[in-house]
Amino acid sequence: MKSSKLLVGILAGFAGGVLAGMLFAPEKGADMRQNIMDKSDDYAGTIKDKFSELIDVISQKHQNVMDDADDMMDEGKSKINLMVAQGKDKYQESKNDANDVFA
Repeated sequence: MKSSKLLVGILAGFAGGVLAGMLFAPEKGADMRQNIMDKSDDYAGTIKDKFSELIDVISQKHQNVMDDADDMMDEGKSKINLMVAQGKDKYQESKNDANDVFA
């Protein structure tokens, strides 16, 4: 968690530095405001792209977990079906043995 706070702090410091540099630059007010808007649009686009990447990674991990869970369920069902079949076989063998003894 500390690294994410550090990253946020670095990004905020960087953005503040860029903004201060633009405000103190010798440009006309209209040009400066346009530059600030352009930079903010760039940063917003970058943040949006990074957020989309994060959502894609989370979605992929979620899908992997769901696939693994499905695989485990299928494996469990197969094992249960095998045990049931073995139980039926044992039951039938015992029944046949009992019939042989009492017949």
